[in-house]
Amino acid sequence: MGFCHDTEDGMIVLELRRLGRGKWLAHNYGPQLDGGRIFKSRQEASQYNDESFRQMFPEHVCTERCQPSEDKTEPEPTP
Repeated sequence: MGFCHDTEDGMIVLELRRLGRGKWLAHNYGPQLDGGRIFKSRQEASQYNDESFRQMFPEHVCTERCQPSEDKTEPEPTP
């Protein structure tokens, strides 16, 4: 699951990917950007992506070109 933002630097993708039980990758990438971190929960990973994007692009205002990206996550396993 992710979100694409159309910025002056090009399309920036904020992606969440489940790596295994209790491991989520927050990955943000674009033409000149490729970074991320691993978190214990989807919520923490999502918050990291959102905060990182706001820090890198504080002036960004979403347009109709900003939209959800392809869902690449798997659901959380039920206990």
